[in-house]
Amino acid sequence: MRVKICGITVLDDALCAAEAGADALGFVFWAPSPRCVEPDAVRLLGDMLPPFVWKVGVFVDASPGEVKRIVERARLDAAQLHGEESPAVCAEVRQVCRVIKAFRMKDESVLERMKGYDADAFLLDSYVGGTPGGTGRTFNWIWRCARRRSGGRSFSRADSQRKGLWMPFRKCIHTRWT
Repeated sequence: MRVKICGITVLDDALCAAEAGADALGFVFWAPSPRCVEPDAVRLLGDMLPPFVWKVGVFVDASPGEVKRIVERARLDAAQLHGEESPAVCAEVRQVCRVIKAFRMKDESVLERMKGYDADAFLLDSYVGGTPGGTGRTFNWIWRCARRRSGGRSFSRADSQRKGLWMPFRKCIHTRWT
């Protein structure tokens, strides 16, 4: 199982998460979030992390140029695209780093949309109107065959800590973004 802790803003939290076994830390680069961080701060913080802890930037509808600039400046290992980014945007960002594409699970049609994306992993989050994610709310887990329908790529759920329902890059704990 892989664990990603999202919404990291300070070194103590990052080190605590890494010490507790987190495989990846999420840093929010979405200005409306109270957890939004600066790329230079993440670069400095990342220099103090154990070498095998991934640094993941969380972006919401940012331009590919902005994502690339921040990925390079903050020295991120992956970009989590958590908005309505197109397959073309994912492909462009994927030229510089791994891409985790998040989908808000409004209904089962989302699984069909996933097929058009060339991402390294998918993150399934609850649909809550007016917010891009990170609410901690659960969604109806009727789409157990999502991995098969997504072309076999790994995905994670951002809404729950229930055991037995996880797949690779499985557990994401988000702090509230709004």
